[in-house]
Amino acid sequence: MLALTASVSGVIAPGACVSIATNEIVNVPSHCVGVIGIRKSLAKKGLSTGAILALPNYQGCLEIQLVNHSDYIIEINKHDELATLTYLVHYTG
Repeated sequence: MLALTASVSGVIAPGACVSIATNEIVNVPSHCVGVIGIRKSLAKKGLSTGAILALPNYQGCLEIQLVNHSDYIIEINKHDELATLTYLVHYTG
């Protein structure tokens, strides 16, 4: 697993959806997909993200879409851990 961290600081208003670039450069192997899951601590605050996959052979930084379902402004600081990336073997055929 690889921790994905925020490249910028900011706030997410209630009901808002934002896209935050990560600091990490990933290289997804050709036989894998990367599955991105939100950190439990952010989910407890009311943030969610859709099912995100990094396709085989993807190289570069990722962007995480976060939705604030709470009634409160949520602050994200630069370098905060947003999500984790897990590689799963991708079978074809």
